[in-house]
Amino acid sequence: MYFAQKNPAKTVVGIVCEYNPFHSGHAWMIEQLRRQGAEAVVCVMSGPFVQRAEAAYLPTYLRARAAVAGGADLVFRLPVAWAVASAEGFAYAAVGLLAALGCVQGLAFGAETADTGRLWQVAEGLEEEGFKQALQEELKKGVSFAAARAAAVEASRPGAGQLLREPNNILAIEYCKALQRGFSFGEKHLRAEDLPSPLAMPRKGAGHDRPPEEGIASASWLRKLARTDGAEALSPYVPIACQAVYRQAAGEGRWLDEHRYELAMLSRLRGMSPERFKEQPGAGEGLENRLAVAANRAVHLAELYDMAKTKRYAHSRIRRLALAAALGLPPKVQRVPPFLHLLAASDKGLSLLKKSKQGCMLPLSTSLARLGREGDAARQAALLEAKAEDFFALCLQSPQPGGEAFTRPVQIVSRK
Repeated sequence: MYFAQKNPAKTVVGIVCEYNPFHSGHAWMIEQLRRQGAEAVVCVMSGPFVQRAEAAYLPTYLRARAAVAGGADLVFRLPVAWAVASAEGFAYAAVGLLAALGCVQGLAFGAETADTGRLWQVAEGLEEEGFKQALQEELKKGVSFAAARAAAVEASRPGAGQLLREPNNILAIEYCKALQRGFSFGEKHLRAEDLPSPLAMPRKGAGHDRPPEEGIASASWLRKLARTDGAEALSPYVPIACQAVYRQAAGEGRWLDEHRYELAMLSRLRGMSPERFKEQPGAGEGLENRLAVAANRAVHLAELYDMAKTKRYAHSRIRRLALAAALGLPPKVQRVPPFLHLLAASDKGLSLLKKSKQGCMLPLSTSLARLGREGDAARQAALLEAKAEDFFALCLQSPQPGGEAFTRPVQIVSRK
């Protein structure tokens, strides 16, 4: 078993995030890492669409700017094909990007069960040969994948099933699993002992969709608050440095308009054939037929998801498949994105990059256009990212022109 319970003094710590939006709980986590001695904090963040297969509430560049204003030093993009993947694909890709930087020694993540060793053991259980057979037996019962996995791992790791029912634990375990599997970049293979040490941290404040606790609200609750009361209502629950970012976004109409997003999604999906749905990642088992029928009949996204859902197919899988179809994502991509696109940085972050760029194992740039010239995989990823950003730009309260993904400069935030 490999995991570290050590002080992250003088280390660079990585965080996988969405910051939708960045709030006081996120700032608390970064502050705790710094109090323990972390020298710098590097984030890999989803772009315009997040892992729940939904549109983010703010544009990518503003969320990245808020993250650096709130305490992060570097923010890199997790491209859309990986950002909206399953928990396993999302985690492996994001941790892989942090590993590719070559300067990240720690990986911090929030979890309902802030016991790194226990989470690491559950991840080991998911990799055992006996688990795969047990999983297939559970799936034959017609239950969802999540329920089948929890039941299958419980047999060899008592208590693991309960851990896998909590959303942050699920991602935490996937981060550990990614570290156990290791990564290859060209001829260089990084094993677990070469990779960042995992560090589970307790969630502080309210849980998902719950009212604020200890002055900290969940991102889902804050999105609802912004929807009903406006960006100014977020002020008690976000760092002071982020409030100006959110007010600017509201003044420019750069918050998500959910009605526009819903119409844009339904417009792309309506009339789409089962064959088109079947081309998308996560299709199969007849799900493409259910989605094609639902897309033609539904007048709201929630209705579409409900019509396509069965006991076997979880809402998350339905949402992911629908979004992949709407965005035209490829059925298969390499496991780690082909480049590191820097979105935002602090002065300290820029200094760190200068020192560590020599050891970076993937192309790194502030320009998505430049990164798109780094080979076929990079070109496809950059074009998909630009298309996703253009789609998102039409779904804002004040729709924006396309093309900004290739022209938007890196966000430099000075915290002096």
